[in-house]
Amino acid sequence: MYTINFIKSQTRLIVWLILFLPVTNLAGQTQKYFFDNYSVKQGLSEQKVYTLLQDSKDYIWLGTANGLSRFDGKKIENFTSGDNLAAGGVKSITEDSLGYIWFGHLNGGITRYDGQKFEQVSFDSLKLTGDVTGIVQIKNQLWFTSSNEGAIQVDYPVRDLQHMKAKLFRGKEGLSDQVFGATKLRDGSLICVTAVGLKKYNNEEKKFEGFRMPHMTTYFSTSCLFEDSHKNLWFGTYNGGVYKYIMSESRMEYYDLIRMCVASNFVFCINEDNQGRIWIGTWGGGIALFDGDKFRKFNSGDGLIPTNIYKIIEDVEGNILIADRDNGLTIYKGDASNTIIEKEILPNPNVNAICEDLTGGVWFGTNSGISRYYPGGEKKTLFFNKINNAISDDIRFIKLDKEGNIWIGSNDGGVIMYNVKTSRFEAQPYINSTIYKDGKVRGMEIDKNNNLWIGTSDGVAEGTINGQNFKRYNSMDSVIIAEISALYCDPEGDMWIGIEKIGGKLPGVIKFNSVAKDFKRIPALSGILAKTLVMDKKGILWIGTSEGLKAFGNDSVIFTITQKDGLLSNNINLLSTGDDGSIYIGTNNGLNRYFPETKRMFSYTERNGFTGIETK
Repeated sequence: MYTINFIKSQTRLIVWLILFLPVTNLAGQTQKYFFDNYSVKQGLSEQKVYTLLQDSKDYIWLGTANGLSRFDGKKIENFTSGDNLAAGGVKSITEDSLGYIWFGHLNGGITRYDGQKFEQVSFDSLKLTGDVTGIVQIKNQLWFTSSNEGAIQVDYPVRDLQHMKAKLFRGKEGLSDQVFGATKLRDGSLICVTAVGLKKYNNEEKKFEGFRMPHMTTYFSTSCLFEDSHKNLWFGTYNGGVYKYIMSESRMEYYDLIRMCVASNFVFCINEDNQGRIWIGTWGGGIALFDGDKFRKFNSGDGLIPTNIYKIIEDVEGNILIADRDNGLTIYKGDASNTIIEKEILPNPNVNAICEDLTGGVWFGTNSGISRYYPGGEKKTLFFNKINNAISDDIRFIKLDKEGNIWIGSNDGGVIMYNVKTSRFEAQPYINSTIYKDGKVRGMEIDKNNNLWIGTSDGVAEGTINGQNFKRYNSMDSVIIAEISALYCDPEGDMWIGIEKIGGKLPGVIKFNSVAKDFKRIPALSGILAKTLVMDKKGILWIGTSEGLKAFGNDSVIFTITQKDGLLSNNINLLSTGDDGSIYIGTNNGLNRYFPETKRMFSYTERNGFTGIETK
């Protein structure tokens, strides 16, 4: 049985997905956001994650209460003192300008990773006992902050890891013994969050000074500081919400998170994503997201399990990574997944086709006819079927032409068209006379010239919409073709035709060149049964098969992606491209999202909101 999930990007509708699953009662879930979680069950050594970093090689490093973990998108590696890490959990992580990664530990330990091995670090004249709460590089200086020993300055690059020459800054140098974190501003300034307020380092006088913006609260202590891309300063407080100092206007704004329906005003971390949105992690209230106009909350009622947030970062693909006290690593992929199963919307849970029309209505083709649904409930859902509208009940394809009319292919009644001007279905006896006698539509596409292509049990029918020039091809490039398995019109207007048998033998793919007006077999794809096809912005043709995903370019199969590479299944039924260059891959075990540039693979399954298991 099928239900519908649709993925919304942060700006627009990307793809509707047909999912195969037993229908369950999902009332109340349609507005949830779904978060993927990696904890002990997925290989993480410890549930408590203090901090996160994505390095220059795209690895995700997680500082945990038990040591260190590294995540490559597929598997998690754990490191402890047995790997030459300093003792204790990891509280802070940074990567320096030479690519070395530094780890600050609980109880004062420091470790450096050179890309091959871990090395423990020692100072020449002091020993830290407090947690290393921050590590910051500013030009030729490396700073370490401590919960007990203030801040330590080291010349950079470091020549001797076992005897680093250190300069200590504590209370008498204008700082404090207790430093809870450090921030580097865009102008190169170092600001420390301390037990006695914010402190800024004066490089000329070699000491720290108080740092406070006009109209900043003195009642609530500052817990964190962040500078956004507009050079505005955001101050998180202990139980006092968030303050934002707008530099260009020299004024302060205040946000009471509790009034924004967030359960806590204790702000632990602040960060900005690539869209300029501000993510605020709280202690006890989950996450608040500010888009410049309004706040949105994320908590258990919205699909987010963590409530005590230590750290929020954005990875190179735009996913939001969340570290918290109790739940390991949580990933928000930037998409909302909504599930549609209500009988008021779908006449039958077996959905075979989806199409969005020019008015925003979404057409669902099912085994019991068609429904037209408007997201948001703006208009009443309409139903069309054999009894009331003289159309087939077994709908397989729905396509939109340039005039906004809807073309429908069925499993037993050929082709019919819905005229949007008259709001009526119109029979197509002429077109159907060119289809094989069984009336079964096995594929349907509308090309850039508004020509309708119909895959049949015995070749392809093609012609101009509203024209009298339809013809059926059961011989292409001098060979007989049989059942059509897929039709796809690429961005250049060329048609790719998946065929179950070419010349009565092997499956393969034939391409129709829209300029030369001829059909050509693709030798490199001989023996490949294409179930679905899509082309990305770089001109790579992606082919979904029962043996994995194949990338085709320059007249050859470039590579094949299988379960060994992270696919949930080798049986692929659906492909679609995202605006960010990613490929959505529907399999019989769930949905994958693949980023060709970085070769990163992500999975969407029941764990992160896809209540079904099979995309069709």
